[in-house]
Amino acid sequence: MGRRATTDAVDARTLATMTVAVEDLRPTEARSEGQRDFTEFQQIRDALVTDRTATTNRGKRVTEQG
Repeated sequence: MGRRATTDAVDARTLATMTVAVEDLRPTEARSEGQRDFTEFQQIRDALVTDRTATTNRGKRVTEQG
């Protein structure tokens, strides 16, 4: 909102403005520990797949150049 002050009053106004802007603001159901673990494992796997792809591509470039 372009304000740099960090007072409770400014924070309260900012939160109130955000709440009005997001009319469909509802709490979500908490996820179970198993669901959180599964999500974390998916993120780790995705990162490893990305790393593997990057490593493979680097190896191909080295082979083509050398």
